[in-house]
Amino acid sequence: MRKSEANVFKTKEMIFIYAIVLFVFASYFINFNDQISNDTQVWAAFGSYIGGILSPIVAVFAFYLICKTYELQKDELEKTRQLLQQSTDAQEKNIKLAALTQFININLERISVLQVEYDRMLNCLISGVNNTQIVHRLMFLEKYRGLGNVSPDDPQFEKEIEESDQRSAECDSLQNELREIGEEFSMMFFRLRSIEIEIFEYNMDIDSLKTKIINI
Repeated sequence: MRKSEANVFKTKEMIFIYAIVLFVFASYFINFNDQISNDTQVWAAFGSYIGGILSPIVAVFAFYLICKTYELQKDELEKTRQLLQQSTDAQEKNIKLAALTQFININLERISVLQVEYDRMLNCLISGVNNTQIVHRLMFLEKYRGLGNVSPDDPQFEKEIEESDQRSAECDSLQNELREIGEEFSMMFFRLRSIEIEIFEYNMDIDSLKTKIINI
């Protein structure tokens, strides 16, 4: 119950109590005595009259107040429970958000480290081989080696197989050529490919973590 509603309800209760008390006193004086008496027996009768009439009313009203207090306390406890639950849910969301953000930052740091290694190794490979075309062509062929997502039902499937075989043959030839220049250059090349795959996987993880953050 809202505070304004509770105040209105309290005012109505007080008016009701005053009205009953006034009615009881007025009824007595109107029907039994029109002036204040000095007789103790009259006062005793008056006390019995007031007690006999008001006591049950007070008892009923007290029971009503107890029930109403219980109802108000129950309502307040439920609101408190809801607020605590909302606070708990918000804290859990913040913890999850902080953890996911931390994972994203870790992956970004790893990508940054790998990118530095990639650039340094690529420069070493190009300067050592002294043939930029071989290196970049190999990188391209390794990246697009295979059939990809072409379905056997695709009209271009046979053509794609032929082109894939040509790419594989050219890639093997260039790798042999690179190996002849120096075995260490061949190892550098495969490390570059490994770094590219790692960076790709980290980026996939970052996209997945961002999706989880959106769904929180």
